[in-house]
Amino acid sequence: MRATGVGVRAVVVGVLCGLVVGLPPAGLAPRVAQAGGIAPASGLAQARPRNPSPAEITAAQRDRARKSAAVGRLTGLVARADGDMRRATDAAELAVERYNKAVVDLAAATRRATAARAAADRAERQVVAARAAVSQFARGSYIQGSTLGSAAALVDAAGPADLLARAALLRYISGRKLDAVGELDRAKVRQANADSLARQALGAQRAATGRATLAKAAAAREVATAHARLATLQKQRATLNRELTAARVRLTGLLAEKKRYQAWQRARAIAAAKERERLRRLRAAAARRHGTSGWTGGGGAWTAAKGQWVADAALRWLGTPYAWGGGDYSGPTLGVNGPGAGWNDGAVVGFDCSGLALWAWAQVGIYLPHYSGYQYQSGRHIPAGKLRPGDLVFWAYDSADPGTIHHVAIYLGGGRVVQAPQSGDVVRISAIWFDGYLGAARPGS
Repeated sequence: MRATGVGVRAVVVGVLCGLVVGLPPAGLAPRVAQAGGIAPASGLAQARPRNPSPAEITAAQRDRARKSAAVGRLTGLVARADGDMRRATDAAELAVERYNKAVVDLAAATRRATAARAAADRAERQVVAARAAVSQFARGSYIQGSTLGSAAALVDAAGPADLLARAALLRYISGRKLDAVGELDRAKVRQANADSLARQALGAQRAATGRATLAKAAAAREVATAHARLATLQKQRATLNRELTAARVRLTGLLAEKKRYQAWQRARAIAAAKERERLRRLRAAAARRHGTSGWTGGGGAWTAAKGQWVADAALRWLGTPYAWGGGDYSGPTLGVNGPGAGWNDGAVVGFDCSGLALWAWAQVGIYLPHYSGYQYQSGRHIPAGKLRPGDLVFWAYDSADPGTIHHVAIYLGGGRVVQAPQSGDVVRISAIWFDGYLGAARPGS
């Protein structure tokens, strides 16, 4: 800056302008965008896509691989458990069939035992009958005397006929006695055998039925255990499959985001290249209108030629960064850092809004202060319908109060302005907007 009274005042008002311009009202940037402004790095209408980091994508790939491996392992375990389930079911079916056989065999053994008891009962009745026959024979022998059944019984026979009768009687009695005793013995043997067989058959079959019952219960428990394990593994696999699907979706989303970001970068680079070429052409056209030398039209009051020269001169700086508090009569300068967490433009070389305006008018010998509020008082106020190139247009928080002016731009004609909008942006051409518009001034008039 120049070490003059005007230059010192410019430093002071530059800070003031920065305080105002550096904190644009809500909606300023959207208004500029809607008005058709274009900048090399921010002219794309498409919002910047998220750019997943390589570490994020690698982590998602590893997560998908881990879950895929886990699903594979569980699938193997499920197949094995399914085989165990089938084998347990087959074993249970065999155990049930053996139990059914044991039940049938027990019924048959019970019938045989019943039949054996009936045979024993018959043998018992035969024993009783045999005992009765022996008892009867004994009574008969006792009644006829002790000689009955011996040769002495024949001595006192009355005659031959009596002798034959007595001999036949002795033979009959002797035979009956032997038959009764033999039948008694046989009946007792049959009874003992029948009882023994019945007890053995029934006991053996009851034991077999008990073993079959235990085997059936054990098989049922094995089936239940195998089924529970299979169900648990299937549930775990279903959960892991859902997690695997989510991991695949996340990875696919990250890769798609990466592709969108790369496409956005390519489109942004193309747009930036086109914008640089457009600005180069605009600057070249302005330079051709200016010629190789500076303003030669002399000083003094405003003229239309001065205004056009100012407008064309400002176009030389299209694409120059915005710098809060930046710019003086010589060109762009380092900006300043905002208070606290304000804009940090101390390392940025460029213009703020009033810095661009004062530089442009300095090219025709009119030196303005570095404060948009004072610049509004630099000349005659012009109605919006009568604007000419080079006129300064102003916006305020309160469009009825010049003390709230926060932004100034240079009118180009055709409803367009050239401006330094805000931190992070660049000098650009925009369509004029009227939200918050306060008015216009024509320096030197």
